[in-house]
Amino acid sequence: MQAERFEQIALPHLESVYRAAVALCGRSDLAEDLTQMTFVRALERFHTLKQGKSCKAWLLHIVRNLWIDRLRHKRAAGTKVPMDENLEARPRETRKDEKDRLVGRGGFAGEFLGYARD
Repeated sequence: MQAERFEQIALPHLESVYRAAVALCGRSDLAEDLTQMTFVRALERFHTLKQGKSCKAWLLHIVRNLWIDRLRHKRAAGTKVPMDENLEARPRETRKDEKDRLVGRGGFAGEFLGYARD
């Protein structure tokens, strides 16, 4: 029941969370991982979301904190995190292509939920 409520309330913000992740890390592959980690963390702590509070703001707070944690761990391990590595030249996806990859059949959102949407 909580998973169904989570799906109704949180999943509509999947694209916004992904875009925030891309803005933070600059790479689609890392952004997908960060988005997935965000939704896993959110599902685990969904009970802490207060009634009437913005789920989107809550999710964006989680994605930001996960990115900061990743940078801290990299720094603590002595690994340099060059910010310009994120700026690799690649063709931009259209919104439709990006949404199909995220939510469509075989997209990582479908894998996260355990099924692929039609």
